[in-house]
Amino acid sequence: MVDRHRPNGGPGADPPGPRGPQGESVSPSGRRAGADPALDVETTRRQLAEDAWRDAEEKYRHLVENSEDLIFTHDLDGVILSANPTMARETGLALAELMGRSLVDLLAEEARREFPAYLATVTRDGHAHGFMRIRTRSGEERVLQYDNSLGREAGHPVVRGIAHDVQRRWAEHALTLSVQRLEALLNNIPDLAWMKDEEGRYIAVNEPLVRFIGRSRAGIIGRTDRELLPPDLASRFEESDRGALQSGGSLHRVEEISRRDEPLLVFDMTKTPIGGEGGRPTGTVGVARDITERRQLEEQLVQSQKMEAVGRLAGGVAHDFNNMLTTILGYSGIILDQLSPADSLREEIEEIQKAGERAAALTQQLLAFSRKQVIEPSPIDLNAVVSEASKMLRHLIGEDVELVTRLQTGLWTIRADRGQMDQVLINLAVNARDAMPEGGQLRIETRNVERRDPYRGSGGTPFSHVLLEVADSGTGMDAETRRRIFEPFFTTKERGKGTGLGLATVYGIVKQSGGDIWVESGPGQGTTFQVYLPRVEASVEPVPERAPSLPSSGSETLLLVEDEESVRRLTTRVLESIGYEVLAAADAAEATRIWESSGGRIRLLITDIIMPGRSGPQLAKQLTEKSPGLKVLYISGYTDSAIVDRGALTAGTALLQKPFHPDALAREVRRLLDSADRASDGGKPERTAG
Repeated sequence: MVDRHRPNGGPGADPPGPRGPQGESVSPSGRRAGADPALDVETTRRQLAEDAWRDAEEKYRHLVENSEDLIFTHDLDGVILSANPTMARETGLALAELMGRSLVDLLAEEARREFPAYLATVTRDGHAHGFMRIRTRSGEERVLQYDNSLGREAGHPVVRGIAHDVQRRWAEHALTLSVQRLEALLNNIPDLAWMKDEEGRYIAVNEPLVRFIGRSRAGIIGRTDRELLPPDLASRFEESDRGALQSGGSLHRVEEISRRDEPLLVFDMTKTPIGGEGGRPTGTVGVARDITERRQLEEQLVQSQKMEAVGRLAGGVAHDFNNMLTTILGYSGIILDQLSPADSLREEIEEIQKAGERAAALTQQLLAFSRKQVIEPSPIDLNAVVSEASKMLRHLIGEDVELVTRLQTGLWTIRADRGQMDQVLINLAVNARDAMPEGGQLRIETRNVERRDPYRGSGGTPFSHVLLEVADSGTGMDAETRRRIFEPFFTTKERGKGTGLGLATVYGIVKQSGGDIWVESGPGQGTTFQVYLPRVEASVEPVPERAPSLPSSGSETLLLVEDEESVRRLTTRVLESIGYEVLAAADAAEATRIWESSGGRIRLLITDIIMPGRSGPQLAKQLTEKSPGLKVLYISGYTDSAIVDRGALTAGTALLQKPFHPDALAREVRRLLDSADRASDGGKPERTAG
């Protein structure tokens, strides 16, 4: 404390030296000369307490003035003593207008009637909480939730109040919740979603888009496509953004996106402008769905439909061609039988016959592709087929190609034509060999698999299949070649070295057997064909033993029905030359008339399947009902699938496919007639070959 009774420089005064704020002498250390140390500490404490109080008061004032809640005090009559800026903003009144104003003036009509009860509650209980409805200067009503308590200031009782706008808080909460839900929704859908401003800068993105671009969310927000994507792709996206902004409506387009070392992606993209003031767009919102797999399935469907149409055409061509080849091979065979080994014409006729046989093999490939071959499906062990075919394949592929087989033990049974499965293996092996001109490895593998329908994605019940996988280490194929690989007459071989029917034949056989075939390949990565064949619950049937040779001549009466004149004349000549009596007809109507006038001497009906008017099976049904012992031999270039499905050709039906050799015709006729003789003698009839 300062000693105000000792004048400066007077008797007893302190010697000259440092002085304090009040002129008192201080020591070099800063302490007042002659001061009591205890009083000095007390002064310091008091000063610190005052500073802390001022700091706390400043913080309280800052909190009150910046709070989003309404903070105020009023006396026990309801006169407002203090208010924060939020209260002024919410009521629409200035702070000066609030001071000294009755709180009742701010309340809506019904709240005014309840105000006396409110004052009585807070005075009696020391606190009150609930809801009050206020009316702003603009006339708008708002609901406030308050929590007020009784206190004292400057010795007088006051009510300290705090309230918040329930509607605004609820709206803010609802908005926050809505944003959170929207973000959760957008981040968990597979589609890419985003929002851009008018300049094309990203202002919101979802997780799929983040993964697609390959940057963090922070690395995308605020940037444009030109900063994030390859130039050509960025230009396309900028163009579609401008189109959406200028159109004023949604812009829909399909984008094909190809990035380095990645497969082509296809997106179904929609961009919509975001409206601003006066309807002027301020940005765009976009959604893009990856439809790559759907596009592939659509292309496969179109390809399948195209191949189906080509198959129908090929089947029809092969049928007509087989009629011609039957005539060519038949007459060339007859001529050869009449020529001596030294005849000068023999070599030329043999060349004609060889060309016909090559053409016949080609038509068989067409029929396999068009799925109009007559087949004999039976339960078979695919491992046995592969094992038996491997011996032939080793010679077929050459010594510079290593053949590796991996056959799963306990392989399930499939139902297929054994000969057709040989065709599948041979064609795939030849295709692999041609893809490895400098040698390599050919792997054939079988295994049991559970597989879902590939056209239903991950849905649906899995089905049991046997997988035949044929893989090579060859040159591989690009995407365009893979797309066309099963097309008939499409070949990558040099001109003259391939018909383009090998893989088309494989495709037709697999489909006819109820299976699927897929190919995986890439340039320099080899090729893998995967053939899926349905499992069947049946025992494998043993391979039937070859029947002994039978004499081919006879003297019985035969009814021949064939609408193709050249085939009808040839067949008649062949059968008559070995002793048979042949009654020939061009259609079912003529055949019926011949039958009725024959006196019951006809022993065998030989008929084409597809004819004008009634079909061969319909004619056979009519005649066998009249004569149950009548034998029937069908001849045809192909069997229409509709007739097969209706059960006209069943197990045990005798069928000779065109083009046939005269000897084959003679043997089959004799076999059927002899089986009829054994049946009439009481013996058990033999099952005819189908």
